[in-house]
Amino acid sequence: MKKLKLVTLTIFSLVACFGYTIYLEDHEQMKCNVPIHLDKYGTYFRFFHNPDTNKLNSNRYIIVNIDDCKGDLNIKEFISKTNQLVFEGAYKQWKDTIIVIDRPLSPNNITFNKDTFHYYMTLRNGVWKYYSDTGSFILKTEEYHNGKLLK
Repeated sequence: MKKLKLVTLTIFSLVACFGYTIYLEDHEQMKCNVPIHLDKYGTYFRFFHNPDTNKLNSNRYIIVNIDDCKGDLNIKEFISKTNQLVFEGAYKQWKDTIIVIDRPLSPNNITFNKDTFHYYMTLRNGVWKYYSDTGSFILKTEEYHNGKLLK
């Protein structure tokens, strides 16, 4: 019994050191410390559960199934009031990006502090389906390969 507790403690310690929290229960919980950029929204998202739900605004939300914390994921967007599916598609990891920004620390801009922002860029990949207002049929289908529209 002591060996099992030691192994469990070691695993949780290693996970804590590297910034990932992964539990296998009814739902997989994960903490992706690095934001993922989704071009459809022109912004970055952090995902903490798998699947994860993010509210876009008062009218829309997305549900994301994450394959990894580097950008491989499936996404579905819904209308909040009716839970009606608007579209579904997939992203794949493209590149790991770090931006360094010089931020002035003094009013005369002599001293600077370097701020870094780390995120993963993604590309649309596979079939994207856009649904009717009622969600009963597909209005449009687009196929992407590594971010390029094929159809």
